[in-house]
Amino acid sequence: MGRNFNRPFGIPLTDDDIRSPGRWREVADFIRQRIDVVYFCDVCEHLGLKGSCVSRLLAQAVLSGKVRNLGHQKGWIATK
Repeated sequence: MGRNFNRPFGIPLTDDDIRSPGRWREVADFIRQRIDVVYFCDVCEHLGLKGSCVSRLLAQAVLSGKVRNLGHQKGWIATK
């Protein structure tokens, strides 16, 4: 079994291959900049994304404490 462990190995990745972990911060900043209630479709339009990806980002923003969910179909606002 002649494995050569002296050679470095890995998967070459670019910045485009790895999603930004701070995308939820962009959502929180967008909501903070808006004075009124922000709805799901507003966030989708702002990010250019659809569906579950936006839902996850909104959930992360809520868990961070920077955004408050007002309830089912009532939107989100920034916390103070």
